[in-house]
Amino acid sequence: MSNFSWVKIYKKIAEKIQGKKPQELIDLLKDCDSSNLKYLIKNDKWINVDLFTFFGSFNRAGFESRKKILLHIIEKLELEVNEPPSDFNGIPVMENRNSFFYWAEDETKSGDLNKLNSLFAVAIGYQKNNQNSSQAIDTVDSSNNNQTPCQTIKDCFNQCLEIQGVGLSKLTTGFFWINPENFMPIAGPVIAYLKRKFPNFEYDNKKGAKAWDAIFKGMQWEQYEEVLNFLNDEENHLNVKKSFKELSLESIESSVENEILENKNVIFHGAPGTGKTYSVLKAVESLTGGDTSRYILVQFHPSYGYEDFIDGIKPVKGENSGNINLELENGTFKDICKRAFENLKSTEETKPYFFIADEINRAELSRVFGELLLCLEDDKRLRIVDGNVEGTKIKTQNSNLWEDKHAVLIENNQRFFGIPENLYFIGTMNDIDRSVDSFDMALRRRFTWIRTEFNERALRETYSGHSKLENYIKICYELNDYITLDKEDGYGLGFDYQLGQSYFLKPKDLTQDELDIAWDKYIAPLLTEYLRSIVEQHEIPKKLEKAQNKFKLK
Repeated sequence: MSNFSWVKIYKKIAEKIQGKKPQELIDLLKDCDSSNLKYLIKNDKWINVDLFTFFGSFNRAGFESRKKILLHIIEKLELEVNEPPSDFNGIPVMENRNSFFYWAEDETKSGDLNKLNSLFAVAIGYQKNNQNSSQAIDTVDSSNNNQTPCQTIKDCFNQCLEIQGVGLSKLTTGFFWINPENFMPIAGPVIAYLKRKFPNFEYDNKKGAKAWDAIFKGMQWEQYEEVLNFLNDEENHLNVKKSFKELSLESIESSVENEILENKNVIFHGAPGTGKTYSVLKAVESLTGGDTSRYILVQFHPSYGYEDFIDGIKPVKGENSGNINLELENGTFKDICKRAFENLKSTEETKPYFFIADEINRAELSRVFGELLLCLEDDKRLRIVDGNVEGTKIKTQNSNLWEDKHAVLIENNQRFFGIPENLYFIGTMNDIDRSVDSFDMALRRRFTWIRTEFNERALRETYSGHSKLENYIKICYELNDYITLDKEDGYGLGFDYQLGQSYFLKPKDLTQDELDIAWDKYIAPLLTEYLRSIVEQHEIPKKLEKAQNKFKLK
């Protein structure tokens, strides 16, 4: 099927499950053989779920698990589907640790379930009947057992925003799942996209980025509908192509998974704590279905060299004696290249393999890569064409010592090394590391460089529903401005030195005591190291105190 093959299937599922009771939803899931559903079971009992949470069951991390659950649901619902979905392109997913739209273990929250189901029904009605926010939701009465905690989409939306743990991003993500042509998720990538795409947008006597910030702040249905109407205007509609679906997909598809698949060689770089390694690992685990034979993560360091990467002479204990022998051993990169090529030339489905070089710039890279630079290029990769192997095949420094087990491919009794087209090379690095200069131009130009920055989304998901959340996000930005910009007696270190979101996720709760603990244990030590290079030692305590004053809840 073509890209976005999931859209019609998702809409069919949404229409089919509308009005189903929690037990009926559970019955659709409980005999599915997937470990990714264990979060719905507490004390050996399935938890009641609302319609959005049910949809979230096949919109969590892990491509293979999502596909298995989705195919199971299609079968159980007896949907007429020409082909199963071949992709999940552009679908925003739930965080595994935050996958409920309401806290089902609390029996006092059953009213929240009814509110969410009512909103689900009217979102479908909005799709079918082109209703607007002023029309009553007649479709809800029959689908929700005449329990209508709200009467319009406006009321339903605003009431659901008040449910603890929901929030704007999660709620509009649910809308997008069931109706991508008419709704869009209000999440970080979309917001950034809108700011770039419509710099002349006006709201509340503001223009451009400030106008977008104003409308998203404290957004309820009225503001959300205003954004939808603005984008649906004929002129703006052309600017976002054909639909909100394409707007959302264009912005969301800048995800890590898509960046990896679109670039054979990619490096994610940025400030410390921006989640580079975490995001890459999460994406790779999703793309491989957790198959650890298809990826490897290696921490690069100053002693890491060619013999670790490709091959080298290493001490090996003799099988029948205590003697130590010196033998040629394959390195980690050659080993996974061999596995990827075996898959490529087999009759099985071609699958992607991944080599992850964490903190890649800490090694002496010219020594690590040796003669392999040419093989990295896309058009030099090994590929199978009409049964023949095409691409660049080379001999390496130790090829005169090779046996068959050391070669990636063997042709005409000749042993060669090459990089298969289904092998993806991913690097991560911190911009502030002094070893960044280890990338010479020849190596640098063979990689796509993706910058990562502080992302507030993780804060919104972790502290969702907390009364101090907006205030906390604001002071995080203020602290980063103080560190990076040369104003208000700030450090003026530049954006490479901003704090990533992982530092701001350290507090166990949004109280000043917890913030102070996070400051003392994690933030202050890092800033101390930053300051050593720009001020005298005796000035550091005063500089730290001024920065800490920015990290105070109002």
